[in-house]
Amino acid sequence: MQKKRIIIGIVAGALLPLGLDMFYENHLSAVYLFFWIFANYLFIVTIWERLAEYRKIFKLDGLKINKLTYVLNIIYYFAFVIFLNVYFSYEMYLVDNAILAKFANSYILIAVFFLFLVNLYYGKFPEKEEKNTTIYSMPLKGHFRNGKDSFGTVVGSYNEGLVLGTFYFPFDSMKSISINKQDEVAIRGKDSEGNYIVNIGARNSAVAAMKVLTEAEKEGKLKENTINIKL
Repeated sequence: MQKKRIIIGIVAGALLPLGLDMFYENHLSAVYLFFWIFANYLFIVTIWERLAEYRKIFKLDGLKINKLTYVLNIIYYFAFVIFLNVYFSYEMYLVDNAILAKFANSYILIAVFFLFLVNLYYGKFPEKEEKNTTIYSMPLKGHFRNGKDSFGTVVGSYNEGLVLGTFYFPFDSMKSISINKQDEVAIRGKDSEGNYIVNIGARNSAVAAMKVLTEAEKEGKLKENTINIKL
C-alpha cells in the first residue's frame, strides 16, 4: 500500500507541471520542475494519509467528537496544493490569464496559512512511539505541528471506547487509569497489538478524556476499580 501511494503521489504530482511544460515553449529548468513536482507529491501523500486516518475514526459506531477540526485540516491541505499549482501555472506559463491573476495572490496564501495555524489550536493530536509497550503522548508542551487544545479538543468517544485524535482505545482493553509523576492522566492497557500507555498532559484534553472515562465507568463499560483517580 505504501509503495502504491508513493507511485500515485508522484504521478499525480507530475501531471500538471510536466503537461504545461510540454505544451508551452518557455520550458522550466529541471530544478523548478523538481521542486514543483516534489511539493505536489508531499501534499498529495499527506492528504491521502490524513483521509485514511480520519476515515478510520469517522467509521466508528456511535462516534461523539468534534469533526470540524478534522474536516478543516483536509480543506486547508487541499487549499495549499491548489494555490501552489495556480501560482506556479500563472507565474511560469499563464501570466496573461486574468482569472488566475486574481487567485495567484500572496495575500490569499497568507490568509489560508493563518487560518490553518488557528485551526491547530482546536485540537492536540497524540504522538505515537512504538516500543515493547506502545506509548501515545499528548504532552502539555509538545510539537506545534500536532496542534494545541487551547480552543477545543480532538477527544471523544464511540460505543466501545475512547477516541484521541486518530487513535481509539476500547474500554475493555484498559487495565488502569491514574495520574503519573508528570501530572498526566495515564491509561495503561492491552489490545490486539500489545501493551500500550496513553499519557495525556494537555489540560483540556485530559479533562475531556476524564469526562468520557467517568461516564463509561457509570455505564459499566470499564472494569471495576480501573480508574484510580480522586476527582
